[in-house]
Amino acid sequence: YIYHHLLGHEVEAQVVRNTLPRRFGAPGLPDLNASQ
Repeated sequence: YIYHHLLGHEVEAQVVRNTLPRRFGAPGLPDLNASQ
């Protein structure tokens, strides 16, 4: 998509459907602050 867009070709925007987890974290690390 980016390659063709940079070359000036007309390309349709693609929609990627996925579900994101509500909380992100890594094992062994403390939780993030609300501001992070």
